Order: sequence, then structure tokens, then C-alpha cells
Amino acid sequence: LARTSAGADSAAALARTGSAAALARTSAGVDSSAAPARTGSAAALVHSGSAARWLTCLSAIRLRMYGEIGNVLNASSLLPGPLVYMDPAFHRNVGDNMLVAGTYALFAHLGWDLNNLAICRGPQSKNRGLACGFRSDKSWSPAPGLDGAAIARTRLIVYHPGGNWGDLYPEVHVPRLKQMLTLLKDFDDKVIVSLPQSLKYKGVPDDVLVEYKGRPMKKMLAHAFILGKAVERCHSLGCRLIFMWRQESSLAIARVIYPFATNLLVPDIAFSLGPFIPEFSDSI
Repeated sequence: LARTSAGADSAAALARTGSAAALARTSAGVDSSAAPARTGSAAALVHSGSAARWLTCLSAIRLRMYGEIGNVLNASSLLPGPLVYMDPAFHRNVGDNMLVAGTYALFAHLGWDLNNLAICRGPQSKNRGLACGFRSDKSWSPAPGLDGAAIARTRLIVYHPGGNWGDLYPEVHVPRLKQMLTLLKDFDDKVIVSLPQSLKYKGVPDDVLVEYKGRPMKKMLAHAFILGKAVERCHSLGCRLIFMWRQESSLAIARVIYPFATNLLVPDIAFSLGPFIPEFSDSI
């Protein structure tokens, strides 16, 4: 999938696995038999109470993330249908590449068929993946074949997680907002989900209030107003915006400027990766 949908050499982490499914198995601990060899014996790792507590904490965070996101992505009203993954990060940033790996692991854990995953290109994907009907000006137009069908056949559209919601990376955020607006305008039933993000506008304090009148706040309110109007138009027909945030400060700001969306506090997708408790359950 990484080679055909996203293009060869899309990310080193993906390329080494050979397939998204293999990546998901490795990330989820299915292929974790080599872990004790790398870290020493499982018993040695969990011998101290602090290590056991650390692993238990990681497991609890992961389960919470699976539950929160699973409640959204596996809602009966969205099934069956293909899963559209918008703009995965295939650029040269290892942290973002790991979020792609974590997202694949999440999808696999929730039971989504990775062979039925449509990857739609965007600024972060470096033109790898399907055009999905988006033209160069970021607007959407019906297209024959798989490109247009990927969007048209599904209700569920999932945007890549990360830390680029705001004006720190406008080259990513502005096209994303334009895509979301176009999808809400051109379709009446799309459920658009943004996986856990961090929200930051330069010059805006994290404890921002509605009364804040700085220029960044005006920019936030402007695009929020347009998105809100689009949701108001199609809400009765089934469209939804669901924004997930990985920090309480981001959630607090989002609740102010996106009251028309469902805003959720969800752990970072990176928690899909790493050590898993079942590997050491006998010792613990």
C-alpha cells in the first residue's frame, strides 16, 4: 500500500516494512518477539516497580486513545465504506513519519482493511497518493475513476494528526482548511475527522479568551466563521466536523472558535507505537 498508493520511498519507516499491514503488525506488538532480545529479558525490564508502572501507564493511555477514536471511526452510521486518509506526512521529518506509522497501527487495531485505504495527497504527502478530485487550487471537482470515487464513495474522511494546526505552518494548514470547506460545500453527508493535533497561532496566548482582538485571533475567527456556516447548511443532512486535540490548551481554544464542531481531548497517535504490556504480562 505504501508503494502503490503513497509512492515508493514515501517514508523510510514505511518502505522498510514492505506494506502498511506489516507496519501495523509491528507497531501494534504482533511481531514483537524481538523486543525482549533488544531490551534484555522481559523480567529484567519490569523488575523494578517504576518500570512496571510506566508500562501500565502507557497501556492505559493507548487504550484510552483507541477507545476515543474508535467511538468515532467505527460508528455504525459510517460503515461500511472505504477509509480516506488525507495528506499523510511523507516528508523528511522522522517525528511526522512516526505519526503515519502510528496511524496505520491505529487503523489496523480498529479493524479497518488497510487494503481498502485510500490515501489522498496534500502538502505533507509530497504528491504521493491519489489526487482524490482536488485540483491545484485545492478545490474539488468530480473526476472519473478512482480519484473522484475515493471521496464520493465514503462518508468518512480522516486528516493526518500532528502539530501544525494554526499559522506556524500555513503551507499545510491553509490548504487543509480549503479542502475541508470544499468537502462541506460539495457534499452533504461527509464526516470529517482531524486526528489529534496541537493548535497554535503566533501571538495568541494559550489561555485565549473570546475578547482577545489580536490579528491572529481575527484570522482564526474568520476561517471558523466560514466553516461554521458550511456546517450549518449541511448538518441536517449528516455532515460533521470532529476535531481531536492532544493538549488541554488546544482543546480550550478550539471550544471557543469551533463551537459547531465536536472537540475531543485524545492522546497523541504516537502512543500507538512502543512497548505493550502483554509482552511482559507474566513478569508483571
